[in-house]
Amino acid sequence: RCRNSCRNSLALAMAARDRLVELQRLRTDSLVSEAEYGPLRSKILADFVAGRVTTDRVRHRNQTSSMRHTLLAALEPCKVYTHEAFVHAAKPDFWNARGAGAHWERDPFSTELKLQRAYARRPAAWTAASIADADLVYVAANYSQLCVARKEFTLRRELTYLAENRTLYPNESSTRPVPPKLVSLQYIQGCMQHTRPKADTIWMRDQILLTGPGSSAYRDEPTLVAPFAVAQPQWLLSGRVPKPLPWAERNQVVFLGGHVPKLYLMPLRYLIWQQLYANPRAWTQSFGINCTVGAYEICDHPDLRKPRGAPATHPDKHVYHTFCNDACAAPPDASHVHTATRSKAINARGKEYRDSEGNVVGDQPSCLGSWRQTTQHAAAKLRDDCLRYRVVDYKAEAAAIRRDTARSAGREQYLEAASRSRFCIIAQGDPGNTAKVMETVALGGAGGCIPLYVLYTAHSPQRPPVEQDFVRDLPHVRWLDYCEIAYFVSHHAARTNMSRVVEILADVTAEQAEAKFRALRAVRPAFVYRRNSSFERPSAAEFLLSDAC
Repeated sequence: RCRNSCRNSLALAMAARDRLVELQRLRTDSLVSEAEYGPLRSKILADFVAGRVTTDRVRHRNQTSSMRHTLLAALEPCKVYTHEAFVHAAKPDFWNARGAGAHWERDPFSTELKLQRAYARRPAAWTAASIADADLVYVAANYSQLCVARKEFTLRRELTYLAENRTLYPNESSTRPVPPKLVSLQYIQGCMQHTRPKADTIWMRDQILLTGPGSSAYRDEPTLVAPFAVAQPQWLLSGRVPKPLPWAERNQVVFLGGHVPKLYLMPLRYLIWQQLYANPRAWTQSFGINCTVGAYEICDHPDLRKPRGAPATHPDKHVYHTFCNDACAAPPDASHVHTATRSKAINARGKEYRDSEGNVVGDQPSCLGSWRQTTQHAAAKLRDDCLRYRVVDYKAEAAAIRRDTARSAGREQYLEAASRSRFCIIAQGDPGNTAKVMETVALGGAGGCIPLYVLYTAHSPQRPPVEQDFVRDLPHVRWLDYCEIAYFVSHHAARTNMSRVVEILADVTAEQAEAKFRALRAVRPAFVYRRNSSFERPSAAEFLLSDAC
């Protein structure tokens, strides 16, 4: 009897230990909140004392854990060889002087840094001793950092060196097999014109470069879309919204925030904003809309409504260059500004600008790009831009533009406002890519808002839309079904009928929303970069390497 009792007690202890280990794992993976963890742990211990070790709550969480493994693709290991292509040897001051030093780790384009850290933790199963033994060559470099820091000559030189490396890219006459190369180059809107290796290279970018007129240099290149790197705030990385709001209490159906591009670059986000700013079931805010839209209220001036070639008659001849200065002053919270913008501002700081006649005009850059344009050319350029602003009713919208600028009070406020809404809109910006693709998945997985993607449509008379148009900025499309984690709205509906879209989304039930939230929690590890990740407990960097394999 004593022996049997001991065996039974040992079995109960082992079962309780397994439950506690599983509970701790679920807590680490953000599938059990801090508020739930304590009572669940006490319940398991109490059940052990009473001779019971099962709890319905842990069983439910185990089902969620199984769903996670169903939605997440298993890592596919391959033998990877590292080629150290370029690591700048300059002191940190070199990068800090260009805005790409101290802030680089928190920059959305610093994927290459996260990837290098993850690769340093690789197990032996992922390691090749030589190129001959490798399935993939990982080119470890800081090309994106060079691009963001606007070291374009250095970047072009290093990419040329890479293309001329005959170990990686042998001559056509060579019969030596060489595995594909993986090269990370984010921030493509600033790095698109540089020489690149043309064959056998997988480019890890923030979006797929489209084929068609003007893009022949990038045709048929394998591209791996990488989630933007997000390193703050900590609660977003850990997957727990500080004060989650129940679905029924979320009066804001949709949230539209962030950058609104200039209308001659991409009008989509403004057209959505125009339909939502007065909708009581929508929350809109933008730290830069007063700069990109409000500053162009000058377009209502009679001089700028004249034909392009008409003489410039505005009483202030410099107004064509200075009209945006007040509206485009730097936001009070620098967390809005990514490193590339900060680098541009640093490089322009302290300059003395001269007009086309050589006269000093101050230390503010021209709103049109260059003070060297004559007054007549500047007037013609601004009149061209103003044609796109005819859709703006400044009398009706000026107050809302100022209101939405004032609402923006930093990243924490932005994420808090998004978490109070049911859905977050992700629409194409002026470069075509957006960190919101990753951010909303992480936010939804933490209990925030559900992503609402506006399907991109190519506006090109030279070609019809192709499949890549619709997934060009979505990571992990090889294995992830985005319909499981998000809702989609057509480009046309977003531009013309958002009020109806809001009505439809308002009818989404709490049960339907919970299914999306469960799926978002399950796939969240593939969209978040964790410093303590590993190939056994992967985050976005490990999934990217697996996708490349």
